[in-house]
Amino acid sequence: MQIVAPIAVVNTNGLELALSCSVPSIPLSGYINSSVIHVIGSGALAGGFLPPSSDGAATDLDHDQRLCVALAINYQPTDWFMNLEAIHGSGLSHGYPGNVPVYKTGLFDFNTPAHTAPSTIINPGAGHAFYSSGEATVEPSAYITNLLDRSHLLKGAYTTGASWKEQRNVVLKVSVHT
Repeated sequence: MQIVAPIAVVNTNGLELALSCSVPSIPLSGYINSSVIHVIGSGALAGGFLPPSSDGAATDLDHDQRLCVALAINYQPTDWFMNLEAIHGSGLSHGYPGNVPVYKTGLFDFNTPAHTAPSTIINPGAGHAFYSSGEATVEPSAYITNLLDRSHLLKGAYTTGASWKEQRNVVLKVSVHT
């Protein structure tokens, strides 16, 4: 019995920068996290939704999204909060490296024709705490995911199957603490 590794060679290169800030006197906090990453597979490819292949050409792998930026800001004075999160991605590999005239493997080689469209997702939220007699609190809150209702791939479509970002979703929540 011959066992074939799913991908013969995988190379990952990247840079990441993260900054966070908290200003208790306002009370404001936030962060930004950004990264540039390139994940390349080459050699034999088996498993997933593809037939086994001995193709030696390099290709961007499923989760290869070259540029990612996530930022959030949270304002939380006494008894209430508001937050806003934004996530940007340069697009995942769609599995057709043949679309790229000259495929490049460097960290800043985006190979844009072999990737899905970029996406930006915005998620706001807000809530308030109300106090009743005694020590009980009632905290209603509302969250909206994918505020602009943007459709995009969460993971690549060619070795593990496509997974799409959920459509706009409004979540209303009430927490009661006694």
